[in-house]
Amino acid sequence: MTESLERLNREIKRRKPVPRHDRMPSDTPDGKAQRVRMLEYRDLKRKRAELLRTRAQERAQAVPTTKQVQAPSVRALSDEQRQAFRRDESAKHIDAVPEDVRQSLAEQKAKEDAERKAAVRAYGERSRSRLRLTERFYLLDSPSSR
Repeated sequence: MTESLERLNREIKRRKPVPRHDRMPSDTPDGKAQRVRMLEYRDLKRKRAELLRTRAQERAQAVPTTKQVQAPSVRALSDEQRQAFRRDESAKHIDAVPEDVRQSLAEQKAKEDAERKAAVRAYGERSRSRLRLTERFYLLDSPSSR
């Protein structure tokens, strides 16, 4: 089946029609040949699309993978089961990290948050001082102050 697709692709490349601006009138022999070539090209593209469509359908009807079979649907569980499942999963992840690493991560996060807040505060101060300067400039430059 793959070889037929490759053969179709080669034929399509070989039979690529002449661009519209280079076509001859269809009542001339060259024009008729170009028209036939274009119709063959369309037919080949239609065949390729049909082949790809049938392949996709065959793939969809194939045996489902193990993941599709084994994975229980979270929606199928009741609310209590869902919450218990989530608690168990989060507990696994939390227990996997040692206490000292968890504490150092928390300290690092707190430090980064403090730095971020300080940077935002400093940016706010700078922009307010710029605003005050521009206000002063416009007040001094206004016609009423002259």
